[in-house]
Amino acid sequence: MDQNQNHSAELYRIRTTLGWNEAAVAARVNVSPRTVSLWESGAQAMPDSRWRLFMHEVAAFVKAPADLAVVVGVAPDGAPDRQAEYPIDVVSKDSYVACVFSSDGKTGVIASHYADRTGMAQLYRVKFEVARNQQLLNTVSRWEAEPGLPMSANERHAYTLHRWFVRRTLEEELANPKIRELKDALDHATAEVAEADEASLPKKLEVQNAAIQALMREISRSSQNS
Repeated sequence: MDQNQNHSAELYRIRTTLGWNEAAVAARVNVSPRTVSLWESGAQAMPDSRWRLFMHEVAAFVKAPADLAVVVGVAPDGAPDRQAEYPIDVVSKDSYVACVFSSDGKTGVIASHYADRTGMAQLYRVKFEVARNQQLLNTVSRWEAEPGLPMSANERHAYTLHRWFVRRTLEEELANPKIRELKDALDHATAEVAEADEASLPKKLEVQNAAIQALMREISRSSQNS
């Protein structure tokens, strides 16, 4: 039996990265567009069997376009072959931001931009095994060597600075995974504050402040140990 997970955000992000509409996804996984909409909204859990089918459809589609790349990993529990390479994410040339590696060169993290269902810009990152992803690394190297869109000097400076900042952040998170967990906790606490009513706001602010302090302590500790 499937151990269903919440794939709503990933489904929406990958679908829009590929330029597919809900009907295109529905046709590939043999459901109705309405079902895809329910999955993306989180109103209904997407079965893992459908998720695996979707990701294999993604991998097959990405084999041709030069502006798309698949990140692969080990198949999840319940897949027919747990040792086979399994597509876990897709990145486009336009959304790609940065790629960094652990000190031993065995693990990498790739980051890309996307717009969520509300239209807010987000940074998505995924960890991968370097040994399984040589094709991905070749594609990323080609992207970084190719000239990008025409930019003014100020735009190019801002873009370079942004990519440098993302790389430093990813290197920090890769060296100390706890920092990513604490940042996620802070993001959640901040969202709770934004939605709080007058009665619950003081408590929500306390939680947010505690999350900030925990993150600052871990960053300080990590800096001292590096």
